[in-house]
Amino acid sequence: MSYLQKNKWAVLAFVLLVLMNLGMLTAFWYFNQRDNERKPLVEGNPIQFLIVSLQLDSLQQEQVILLRDEHRSQVGEVREKNREAKDAFFALLQQHGITDEQVEKAATTAAQYDRELSLITFRHFQKIRALCRPDQQQKFDSLINEVLHTLAQGPAGGPPPRPPIDRQGPPPPHRDGPPQ
Repeated sequence: MSYLQKNKWAVLAFVLLVLMNLGMLTAFWYFNQRDNERKPLVEGNPIQFLIVSLQLDSLQQEQVILLRDEHRSQVGEVREKNREAKDAFFALLQQHGITDEQVEKAATTAAQYDRELSLITFRHFQKIRALCRPDQQQKFDSLINEVLHTLAQGPAGGPPPRPPIDRQGPPPPHRDGPPQ
């Protein structure tokens, strides 16, 4: 008797498992492709989303990329100033005898940078819209809220988890060897 005849159930089970694995791989690939088609806005890349969705020509694409780089530069500077202003604002918590006027002034300074960020972003998208043809502008108007919501969410995955309020997190690692 041949090996296949003696072990026909084992061979049948093996073939069945191989077919099931192929089916699962095909399903994963198919559904991943469908999800990508349905959700073209790649988080963290709104400019690419606009380029594809608005079907910008090569000249428009170059101009949009230049605007993006200019925007990143402007926003980076203001974000740094904003971070410093908010650090100074919350540093007031450590001081005794501060006046309401000092708190209001520090809060106003931080809020001015938030305002400036909003204005820079508004003007940035206003310039992008001005580059578009009338048919692209209509499409832009329908997409801009989705782009702005994605920008507001930040990078994919969001920020790292914070430690619970009642604990400060794990102790820092010892760099000079074991604790003494």
